[in-house]
Parts: sequence; C-alpha cells; structure tokens
Amino acid sequence: MARVLVSFLGTSDYVSCNYQLGAGSVCNVRFVQTALVGLICRDWDSGDGILVGCTEKARKTNFAALQQEMRNRTSALPRIEAVDVPEALSEQEMWVIFERLTAEVQENDELVFDITHAFRSLPLLFTVLIQYLGVVVGG
Repeated sequence: MARVLVSFLGTSDYVSCNYQLGAGSVCNVRFVQTALVGLICRDWDSGDGILVGCTEKARKTNFAALQQEMRNRTSALPRIEAVDVPEALSEQEMWVIFERLTAEVQENDELVFDITHAFRSLPLLFTVLIQYLGVVVGG
C-alpha cells in the first residue's frame, strides 16, 4: 500500500509564502504541494507518490519549478508525477479527469486530496472520486 497525495497545479505566477498546520510550518515556498510534503508527508518515501493534475499550460508553466522546489527542500522525496488533464470546461472533460486520476490509484492506496488550489468545480469532482475509489479500490 502506497500513500498518494492528489493535487492540482495552476498556471499562476506563484509567489513564495509560509504555511502552517498545527505546530508545523513550512516557510518561503512557492507551491502548496511543497508545503504539504513538509507538513503531512514528512515520513513518505519513494514508494509513496504525489499525483499533480496539470493542464498542458500548467505543465509548461509550473511543473518543472515545482519539481525543483521539492528537490531543493526535501531529502526523502516521494515520486512526483504529472497527470495530464483537460481544462474541465465540459462534462466530458470532467469525466476525463475522473478517469485519469482513477487509473493512477492502486488498490489499498491511502489517499490525501489537496483542494487548496482546485479550480472551478474540481472539489465537487473530488467528492465523487473519493466515494468511488473507496468502494472500488478498497479503503
């Protein structure tokens, strides 16, 4: 069983900021995914993973910078994979996102969903996805 963080990356010109969760904090990072690794995925290793939903533009704009920031700040790094997703502008594109994320999750994976930077209706899609994966792949 692997632990998997599912998140989305936008196209913004992210600025560095500080994150705090309980007694923990991560300072001066551009991407919330880096902060989450430092706050809730501290003991994760290469058997665990981060799935980052990226539109074509988000991948070109920010994915390499996200990978670099994580490498610079984290010693034991989970695998980071971009999952190509469409813009989610139609029902059909929402189903594509659902199917692509479902295909990346294995039976008995422990999932952590980040909706801090979800765009449009993705948090609603996550709710359905979480229920579906709980029934189909266990958990």
